[in-house]
Amino acid sequence: MASKPITLDIKSRGKPIKRLPKETSTYLQSSTSDLYHRLAAESGLSVHRLRVVKEDGSHVPNAKDWSIERAGLKHQSVLSVKDLGEQTQGVRAT
Repeated sequence: MASKPITLDIKSRGKPIKRLPKETSTYLQSSTSDLYHRLAAESGLSVHRLRVVKEDGSHVPNAKDWSIERAGLKHQSVLSVKDLGEQTQGVRAT
């Protein structure tokens, strides 16, 4: 039996993210990776630039094997999203 969608409240943490939605809907069985991809698509940023945390400050992992329910999110949970900036792995400025 499919579950009903839940709504998550979204707010920007730190510098405001212009196109970040104020809320998004998902299912408890959806992965947290799906949530990251949804937020990235709506904000116009890469998933690698986003850090999502719950109200208690704990990190929501970007993982396909973590469900929204496993991450401890419920209907009307508040998430803070931070833009980590451009991620240039392994590149050094000279």
